[in-house]
Amino acid sequence: MRTRLICANWKMHLDRASITTYLEKLNDGFVSGDGFEVGLFAPSVYLSQMPGPLGDKVIWGAQNFYPEDKGAFTGEISLPMLKDISCPAVLVGHSERRGVFNESDELIALKMNKALNDGFKVVFCCGEALEIREKGGDAAFVRAQLDSAFAETDPEHLDRLSIAYEPIWAIGTGVTAEPGDAQAMSAEIRCWLKERFGDQIAEKMRILYGGSVKPGNIAEIMSGPDVDGSLVGGDSLDAGSFLEIIRNSL
Repeated sequence: MRTRLICANWKMHLDRASITTYLEKLNDGFVSGDGFEVGLFAPSVYLSQMPGPLGDKVIWGAQNFYPEDKGAFTGEISLPMLKDISCPAVLVGHSERRGVFNESDELIALKMNKALNDGFKVVFCCGEALEIREKGGDAAFVRAQLDSAFAETDPEHLDRLSIAYEPIWAIGTGVTAEPGDAQAMSAEIRCWLKERFGDQIAEKMRILYGGSVKPGNIAEIMSGPDVDGSLVGGDSLDAGSFLEIIRNSL
């Protein structure tokens, strides 16, 4: 059985004081147990505060990095820098990196494989825009994203990877994919994994859903057999709300 994974992506929110309070509150209410994991992705300037009192209860990571070890890349951070502060995980391919910062499929593939090759845990994000979905091209679009990202991936590293399906039209909009839609795309992704890497890897891979996830809808979203967790944005900014999402997902 796949271990469930519930991740918080704080994006460009919170500050030093609020993160300290958040980690303390999350630790106080944290329900430990088998069968699930929790991840926290913080802004880079606050990574040194992570994971605070939670210790090894959570996976924590960076929202972004550049796929060179060092160089003239003003404003960027590298994987060796993240290793230097014992950061174990990274996000790759989020729609905001693709859309706002114009990261190409080629760059995203380079970043993902660099992180996996360097020993990081990776949450890889994929998903389609509304106009693509309305034309019935959502499955083909997501498959193309996967084809590009995993073209040169070493299968031996995939035990450190999770895939997050995040339909762009549901991120921060209040519109959530119907549970059947989340399950259908998750099943499509698992089918692609079987075709590319075989049954064993496909069955072990965790597939998450992200997009306007809330305490009131997480249980229904995760009722699909191929949905193994969630990457939560807005409702992860409050520790109480995120704790409720964790509890309702079990």
